[in-house]
Amino acid sequence: MVVDPLRSWTVLAYIVADDDRKPLLNPFASGELSAMKQAAIDEDIDLAAYVDFTGPEIASQRCFVEGRKGEDPGACRNTVEDNSATMSSLKEFLDFASKRMKPNSHIAMFLWGHGAGPAGFFLDPNPEPQKSLALPEMFEAFQSLRSPIEVMLFRDCWTANLELAYQFDGLVNYVIASQGLVPIPGAWPFRKLFQTLKQTDPAQPQQIAQLLGPLDEHYQLARNRGVPPLDEVRFTALNLVHSRATLTPALSRFVSALEGLTGTDRSASRAVMEHAKGGDVALVDVMTMCEELATFPSPVGTAAVDLHAAATQLFIDQTNGTPDIPGNSLRGVSLFRRPAARVTDSNFIESVVYDCYKVLPLCDATRWHEIAYETLFE
Repeated sequence: MVVDPLRSWTVLAYIVADDDRKPLLNPFASGELSAMKQAAIDEDIDLAAYVDFTGPEIASQRCFVEGRKGEDPGACRNTVEDNSATMSSLKEFLDFASKRMKPNSHIAMFLWGHGAGPAGFFLDPNPEPQKSLALPEMFEAFQSLRSPIEVMLFRDCWTANLELAYQFDGLVNYVIASQGLVPIPGAWPFRKLFQTLKQTDPAQPQQIAQLLGPLDEHYQLARNRGVPPLDEVRFTALNLVHSRATLTPALSRFVSALEGLTGTDRSASRAVMEHAKGGDVALVDVMTMCEELATFPSPVGTAAVDLHAAATQLFIDQTNGTPDIPGNSLRGVSLFRRPAARVTDSNFIESVVYDCYKVLPLCDATRWHEIAYETLFE
């Protein structure tokens, strides 16, 4: 493996603990930031970080760690309380980081806080109104960076979805994300992650997938899987390069095939989607859905096979897409679909507003929203 020694890595961390839902995230965010800063010093990696805490009595913090030199006192300071779930707040941080990054530096981005699937990220309660940071707003904010983000790591729930993969094509090359819940206790093993990153050639996707190793080790420990501990916390490595070109024709044909069904065939296909849950009752696991619908007569069966192949191309680590726990339906990547019942069982469904969802690039190109929301309008 040959890594260009002239191109260093800069890690950007956007941490939003400002959320008045229980439990309060402040101590976990503080521990995450401390672990990240120490790892940056130990591994000689530049780090630009922003953290917004819950409560006006605790100031938001912004800092820049210049590798082994440590924190830059001129850049590290408290900031005024702001709504971190806005495009302007994210863009302000990215501008701060851009001014301090070494020329031609590889960029890794770390996001931390509550996720809401395709509805976006965070829910800063102050100031009003409460609103998540939507995927298109994030896309717009990232335009301010002078080069693409090589890899984005999400410590947020329900982020391994096709809506996000489609939205970020062209801005982010690779994503490390989870389809399900991501517990917040226990700081990530940043020293191991940074060591892996330093040995990573971004032109080699399989090397990006090695970032999964430290995370898998971290979540082998029950204390890091929440209280009570989840059975598993699984992450996916996705290659977003050309994801739009890969997904658009396959998902479009799939939508058309599903819309053409009538009678018992239509009912059976919808029952498959209700069963193939992807981490929340409002998410469908794409791989499970496609494999079950592949047994249907053409055109649905053929379209399901094609969509399965297109989604598989996104996986860097080919163990994704293969179940490793009996009965586990989380296979790597999800799609939003409003369930026919049990809407109150969803963790985030009320955050996914139809008028906002239907204009996401994935929906605009493939009409998936017509399938995702058909139970609402029937």
